[in-house]
Amino acid sequence: MKVFVNIPKNNEIYWAYKRPQVTIKIQSNGNGVKTVLTNMSEIASALNIPDQVVMKYLGMKIGACSGIKKNQSFLTGRYTVEMIEDVLEQLIAEFLLCSRCGIAEINFYKQLVRPSLPVREPILRQCLACGHYNSSISHDSKMFSILMKCDNNHQWMKVKVSPKARSLKYMFDNLRDAILPSEDSCCGDGVKCIPSLSDISIVLN
Repeated sequence: MKVFVNIPKNNEIYWAYKRPQVTIKIQSNGNGVKTVLTNMSEIASALNIPDQVVMKYLGMKIGACSGIKKNQSFLTGRYTVEMIEDVLEQLIAEFLLCSRCGIAEINFYKQLVRPSLPVREPILRQCLACGHYNSSISHDSKMFSILMKCDNNHQWMKVKVSPKARSLKYMFDNLRDAILPSEDSCCGDGVKCIPSLSDISIVLN
């Protein structure tokens, strides 16, 4: 029988956010021992993040190699349900709970600066329940690399235009309006007049 626990773990009977408890199977072969998480896809679905992200985080925290082969999620080595559950709760507390309302309704957003440039802006975390923007994930953190690598493979994060991109757009809109002749800008004889660059001022947000 499946056992469900609250997200995060608490004693509330009528808590709306639940996930299956981790179930494992120990496999041993000529290449060593590995712990298979038999219901990882269900857990990841309940947490609303890809199972690749969960497995990479578990492997990073436990200090083991992690992988998914033939829809089978595993960690190299022998681990208990309690150990994996503890690390899973760390992931939930650190990245999936809203710091304001405590609800597990976090959406991740990568920030777009320019399509031709690699995304190095912090990843945003917004709560869908209360709208609060939680602390962002800096590009120099290990979690940033995990999220971006997974997103490159599966395109699961939503995109927001970064303040830098909005400022650049505003700058170029101003530049366009300054350079392109308007209907009433004439230099004489009905010829459209284009101002010199010295006459152009750019305003940034």
